[in-house]
Amino acid sequence: MKKIGFIGVGNMGSAIIRGLAVRDDIEIHGTDLNTEMIATLEEECGLKGQPDAKRLPKRATSSSLP
Repeated sequence: MKKIGFIGVGNMGSAIIRGLAVRDDIEIHGTDLNTEMIATLEEECGLKGQPDAKRLPKRATSSSLP
């Protein structure tokens, strides 16, 4: 399973996450200062929210700044 991390899950990041969420071979991690958006994407898409960007490389094999 691929693990992808997003630093910033605003308009662009959340759109990409929602598009990827339909796949069952990807685990999606993300971080953002907007904790409400993180909570929304956790509920809607199964996003694995991270408290800060430092943890993403440990959790994901690829990271993106949308």
